[in-house]
Amino acid sequence: MNEWQEIGLIENLDILNPPSDLLAEMSTEELAKLMLEYPHLWVLTSYEYDNISYFWDYLKNNCDIFNELMHRKGGISYLLDEYVRTDFSPEVYNENPYIVWGYNQYANAEVFGCQFVKYSIANNLLNDDELSKVKEVISIKNELYSQLNDNDAKLYLSFGEEKYAASNCMDESTTVDSVGAYAMDGFVATGAPYIRSIENVNIYFTPGTYNKYGTSANCLNWYSGDYSVEKRNSLNNSIAYPWTRLSTSTPKYNCHGYAWLNANGTNGYWLDSPSTYMSNGTINLVASSTAQTGDIYVMYNGSGQIVHSAVKCPTPSGKTGVYVISKIGGRGLYKSPLTELITYYSCTSYNVYRP
Repeated sequence: MNEWQEIGLIENLDILNPPSDLLAEMSTEELAKLMLEYPHLWVLTSYEYDNISYFWDYLKNNCDIFNELMHRKGGISYLLDEYVRTDFSPEVYNENPYIVWGYNQYANAEVFGCQFVKYSIANNLLNDDELSKVKEVISIKNELYSQLNDNDAKLYLSFGEEKYAASNCMDESTTVDSVGAYAMDGFVATGAPYIRSIENVNIYFTPGTYNKYGTSANCLNWYSGDYSVEKRNSLNNSIAYPWTRLSTSTPKYNCHGYAWLNANGTNGYWLDSPSTYMSNGTINLVASSTAQTGDIYVMYNGSGQIVHSAVKCPTPSGKTGVYVISKIGGRGLYKSPLTELITYYSCTSYNVYRP
């Protein structure tokens, strides 16, 4: 529609968010149906395949329907039900494999459903009932997707990546935590989820260890809980420095988890200290004058305690000095000048490490 095309992106996204009172009154089933009709699902295939994780940030930052659904009891199950009911024809996708790249809503919904299954496994979002349903969904969809030729459609409609392969061979005794051990790059749970207060909000984390750099460190994996929209907006606006915010505020991971475990906005790890990794002999301590993009700055206070980790990034065009990307506690992910970050955390020294 010409009228729709004349509306700017920000206004467009706002129009697609139901008023909060209506959103609260809608049934979970209605939300799931609405999610698969969301006009911006096409954005998923606008990212390079290895960067699909950014799509979930896009949804969480802009789509109230998705956020409400993820907070609802049974929200994931209803979404899986809608995904199973999509009208998928392998013949159609073999005749026109590029259908996944455009504005065909049926194709967008199919790709979204497939990628959501992967996302829910990789981020440990499933309880035991949902895990059982996911196994059924994968079995059903795999049978259909196996009929696809090796084309662009199959790139996005497949559960075949190694990191998700565990989903197809889990036996009945497999738990959500043990799925995490396969799907989450070295995390192994050691106990049941418990509450930790992040920015005065109760968040559930699963305790465990994360094996990386040839050793294991104690680590928490986000399990459930999140900020309200009001709380998130308040934290988003709480940094006085004119830094570039790369993602919305979230309690799911911290600076050390981002810098040392998983440097992307869909991280789900809260690492209290990277000291175990720093001292195991496989990490190189380098001079600050030789720091490269990807090196990790570890900052210390006057007592010698580790207070922050940040990853070196290229200096923006027109700027000077060292720039880094880091997660600011329970707030957002930011790109900032190193000097200002040191002031923000009242640090007196730092070291540079190269994994």
